[in-house]
Amino acid sequence: MLRKMMIGLLASCFLIGSIQAAGAESGSSPVTPSITYTVEQKAPDELFKRNEYKSYPGPIDGLLSKSDSWTGFFRQEGRDIIVDLGVGRVLSEVSLEFQQNKSAGIVLPKYMEVTVSADGHKWNKLGEVKSPVLSSDPNVLTRQYGLTFKPMYTRYVKLHFPVDVWVFARKLVLKEEPISALVEPTVLGHASKHGTPEQGYMKIEGIDDLALIYTGGHGDKGIWKKEDFLPMTAYMDRQGNIQDQLFDSFLFLPYPNLTNSKEEWIMYLEDLFKKGQQLDALNEAGKSIADKLSAKPKVVLSLPYPHPKQEQFGLLVDPTNTLIFSHTRVAPEDAAKNRASAIQWYYSELMKEWEEAAFSHLDLAGIYWYQETMDYTIPYEKELVQLAASMVHEDGHKFFWIPYFGSHGYEHWSNYGFDYVFLQPNFYAKDTPPANRMENIAEIANKHHLAVELELDDNILLNRYYYDLFYQQLNKGAEYQLHTQASNAYYLGGAKVLVQASRSNQPLARQIYDDMYQWINGTYQAKKQ
Repeated sequence: MLRKMMIGLLASCFLIGSIQAAGAESGSSPVTPSITYTVEQKAPDELFKRNEYKSYPGPIDGLLSKSDSWTGFFRQEGRDIIVDLGVGRVLSEVSLEFQQNKSAGIVLPKYMEVTVSADGHKWNKLGEVKSPVLSSDPNVLTRQYGLTFKPMYTRYVKLHFPVDVWVFARKLVLKEEPISALVEPTVLGHASKHGTPEQGYMKIEGIDDLALIYTGGHGDKGIWKKEDFLPMTAYMDRQGNIQDQLFDSFLFLPYPNLTNSKEEWIMYLEDLFKKGQQLDALNEAGKSIADKLSAKPKVVLSLPYPHPKQEQFGLLVDPTNTLIFSHTRVAPEDAAKNRASAIQWYYSELMKEWEEAAFSHLDLAGIYWYQETMDYTIPYEKELVQLAASMVHEDGHKFFWIPYFGSHGYEHWSNYGFDYVFLQPNFYAKDTPPANRMENIAEIANKHHLAVELELDDNILLNRYYYDLFYQQLNKGAEYQLHTQASNAYYLGGAKVLVQASRSNQPLARQIYDDMYQWINGTYQAKKQ
């Protein structure tokens, strides 16, 4: 989960200015300053808006200014800049300047689409400009995205562009022509709708509740025994009797500090399959509950992420040369091949270990992609993920992903080859989240056909702030039917918080475990706080 993230933008701005015009036939002259525009976010979030507004608000007259100052747009999927010309006008050109500064997280948008409308409701596509520069280019660049077209009459102009982290824009230009420039009508197609065709929450067959189990290091927290898994696979009453199923699925993944080296990956793999713990312990727990609960626990295993800053992964095929993942140290094509080789090698070792273990009471449900966002500044990143997806699918397995709120890629998740995607709300955080965060999560999940993650850690047993925050999350989630209509993943802070809660003699702590069961079986009712 993105457990630390930049947050922040101003809802939608409304500004007044003037456009640049050709004006009279003999030369240029300014148009009456009655031009306005609004900015709409594709996935609004109050913290992102505030961060954007405080950090890079731009000049006082906004994008229509001739100032060299940049207006920043932060996350929230993308922007629609909707220009109202005040009256119908004849235009022949639309352009907007953008900046790229990769080191600061500022990247040129992959495209800018321009649509026009006579009434502000029905839109027709004027054209699209693709990024002229690779997002991996390390240089600071300024590029103008512009469309020149036959003079046409319109009242509204909409510029749409995607936003990964930051997009910087300035100097919006709309070139006006005299009415006599209209020679013939311009015929345009209907505007495309950006989004996933399938909508509604994602409900995964056979996987309603997926618990994240971090292993490898971190002492007792990272070593799961049979007795730890028993109250996770089965709901147990206060006397320790099995009453029902709890989590039906378990995602095993390494802690975030796993080093990107062959040696570390092997150590994690060996720990995962060690007798008496982790997978073997879950299998033994599955045996113990089999008489009362017929379903076997399902397992999702992880592919470690080959980080592009790694310069010495280790030796694979070539016994003399270590794999280098950094595209600044070797050619981008070679770095991509090395990263792909590491993933293919690890996946082969993982599947070999799984087959040899032959767990009698576990079912393999799929493979998880560990990185939580899609970074287009890394050469061949998309192709790497697609390669991993193809590799997983060839073995008949499903490909899982859990991106964080505000990350890039979840709106087009199927393009990467993922089968199942859970969105992190990042509601359970040190900084107070916006009150409408869970509402936004529900809207995004419904719009892009996503499952949803819930978040907690052992702070809920120790700290009233986190305890209250956890229940705010449950209450809001229940309001939007996330517990009954969507599959859920559960980030547990890399700890055994629910195991501790199940054994606690403290009524409020034990109630957390009971309420988690109610959430899972769909009977949870919002609690007063």
